Amino acid sequence: MSAQKKYLKFVLLFLLFFAGLAADVATKHLAMNLRNERSTITVIDGFVEFSYVENRGMIFGMLNNEHAGLKRWALAALSVIAIFAVLAIVRRNWQKSFVFHLPFVLILVGAVGNLFDRLRFGFVVDFIHMHWKDALDYPWLYNIADASIVVGLFLLSILIAFNKDLFEK
Repeated sequence: MSAQKKYLKFVLLFLLFFAGLAADVATKHLAMNLRNERSTITVIDGFVEFSYVENRGMIFGMLNNEHAGLKRWALAALSVIAIFAVLAIVRRNWQKSFVFHLPFVLILVGAVGNLFDRLRFGFVVDFIHMHWKDALDYPWLYNIADASIVVGLFLLSILIAFNKDLFEK
């Protein structure tokens, strides 16, 4: 890979990371303003609403009400470990394609975004509520960081399933 292509890949991944992180921070700020107004914003009628929830636990609110202080730092430490693991994978495989790195950057966006909340507030701000009219209701609220992690893991699983050569040395 030429130096110019490596530089372009770095710039694109860097921009993607900071754009994702900026979107996460900005939307969480909006959600915190909703908390002050005690309101819900309908984004798509009968499908998506923005609300406000303080998630002091893990994904889907697991462990939300147990040992808040200890859990805050334990979950922050797990996030830091995950961030360093992802960075190590990216660095060790830097010569690989943009497509290889994309899922890892998305996972990194989510891990950093939620770690930032946990360190700043002691909880993660969740605000996206999805449902289908009154028939189907996804009971957990989530945020851009959570969605970024899920999309990153989904893309990674597709890459592993359909392009095993990409993960061989």
